[in-house]
Amino acid sequence: MSHDTFRPLRRPRLLPIIPSPPHERYLVHLGIFNQKPKSQDSSSFHYIQTPLSRLIMKYEDNSVAASVLLESSPVMLAPWHCLSPSTMTNGTSEFEATWSCLL
Repeated sequence: MSHDTFRPLRRPRLLPIIPSPPHERYLVHLGIFNQKPKSQDSSSFHYIQTPLSRLIMKYEDNSVAASVLLESSPVMLAPWHCLSPSTMTNGTSEFEATWSCLL
């Protein structure tokens, strides 16, 4: 809401006023980071870690960063990309072949 008129602001007018980029606000919304004001009268924020964000830090104890990097590598994802074409028979999936009479 605008303090001048007490009316809602539309997104294009609101976003330039908000100091943090959208991806940072999204990560705060997901609970990966928290916001902390830089000072009591400041409108800018520091982003601080949460227990969830510590899990993905590379040099923390009990980090899952190596697992995430491994599972998202092209070598590990390649079999999943080939899964759909390998299940198609004559251009139809097994689901369509089995249930096409009911669709």
